[in-house]
Amino acid sequence: MELQIKNLGKSFSQKEVLKNLHLEVGVGNLVLIVGRNGTGKTTLLRIINRLERPDTGEVLYRSEGQEKKFLCQKENRDLLFQRRMVLAPQTPIVFPGSVYQNAIYGVRIRRQKPEISVVQDLLERFDLIPAKNLPAQKASLGQKQKLSLVRALLIPCELYLLDEPDNNLDESGLKTLFDLLSYLKTRRKTILVTTSCLPRLAQLNYDHIYLLEDGKLTQGTKSG
Repeated sequence: MELQIKNLGKSFSQKEVLKNLHLEVGVGNLVLIVGRNGTGKTTLLRIINRLERPDTGEVLYRSEGQEKKFLCQKENRDLLFQRRMVLAPQTPIVFPGSVYQNAIYGVRIRRQKPEISVVQDLLERFDLIPAKNLPAQKASLGQKQKLSLVRALLIPCELYLLDEPDNNLDESGLKTLFDLLSYLKTRRKTILVTTSCLPRLAQLNYDHIYLLEDGKLTQGTKSG
């Protein structure tokens, strides 16, 4: 999925969080957005995922091989279009049930059948097999973060929005995340990742990096 964000603005209680923001993301690109806490990273992802409405500007979408033109949010209010993207929130959400049941929750709510082998593989990669029968609410913070990522990555879609996925991840979990995102890139999936700690994601195979500060995005250069 391609994205075009034009003149985006959003305020809360008279505080302008996003100011005339512009961003273009191509199919199969992995974009890293860096910013301190409270700079609007989460708000930006929620607007892209259509959980928030911008005050000004627009977000345009184009699915590879499906739409010949970019479509705005108003032209795509149907649930089927929104299911082409998934958001893994900064604070992991867990539902009643086991870790395993939580992992497949996103797939099932979309009325799809989870592939057991894929579920097992992702749980194993994130070292969650020993905890798969544990009530999800009793899992550690690190386990909940991994669970949130597994749930998002299990959903077949075109656009993945990961809000500070490095939170509470150990080094092994980070490496697993990097490997899986690199794989998704080979499948021409579009990925937006936010972080407030660039050093933790320095080894991420991103295509473009931006700094979000004072409500605006400034493009940086890839290190190395």
